[in-house]
Amino acid sequence: MSGETTTAAVTIFDDIVMPVDAVDDWFVRWQAEYLPAATERGLQLTGAWRGFTEDPDNAAVVIQWTLPTVGAFFGSRGRGGADPAVAAFWAATDEIAIRRERRVVQDADVRK
Repeated sequence: MSGETTTAAVTIFDDIVMPVDAVDDWFVRWQAEYLPAATERGLQLTGAWRGFTEDPDNAAVVIQWTLPTVGAFFGSRGRGGADPAVAAFWAATDEIAIRRERRVVQDADVRK
């Protein structure tokens, strides 16, 4: 393995399961209340998906972000943690979410 993993890009996946009828309103709120500040903190939106679950009454929402380095991730995380609007957005999300998970990953530099 090389020493490059400390400077490699970081990918974040926000994975939220919520009732199907809540998804459209959640996306509107996310775009208005969360996305602009997240972008200002350095998160680069890679994609946003609406998916399916085993329960037809629920839907999965997956948001993918990237940041250029681990340091940029922790800097963004620190600024987000200090912003009461971020906490309020996720608290409102948790009121409707069945499950919410954030995974932060970096290339493991494993090649075939």
